[in-house]
Amino acid sequence: MDDYNIIHNKGGLYQRLTHQIHLQPFSLLDCEKMSESMNLNYDRYAIIEGYMVLGGIPSYWAKLDKGKSISQNIDSFFSGSNPIFNNEFIYLYSSLFENPAPYIKIISALGRQKKLVIKWS
Repeated sequence: MDDYNIIHNKGGLYQRLTHQIHLQPFSLLDCEKMSESMNLNYDRYAIIEGYMVLGGIPSYWAKLDKGKSISQNIDSFFSGSNPIFNNEFIYLYSSLFENPAPYIKIISALGRQKKLVIKWS
């Protein structure tokens, strides 16, 4: 339904759609091929680690620095002086929820906890 507002909009671009592209994330094999084409020299274990964190999002894989291990890359993506994914969850939640503020507040509170205890009743 989200694409309905774009595709069926009555504004200046109405009836100007020529093609739709249905993008899917890369598979694990696709990520392996991409890492080979980028000369990252990662073994399969490292590729699986990268896939568990980055998923199959090609633009994330394209940001990998070939001079760093997968662990070093992931660390630099989320920490340091200028992390690439500093506000990524805010962008993600904003795209998922009409009112993302309460969800972002919950995730931020959970992130400040030193220890998370879940009690099952």
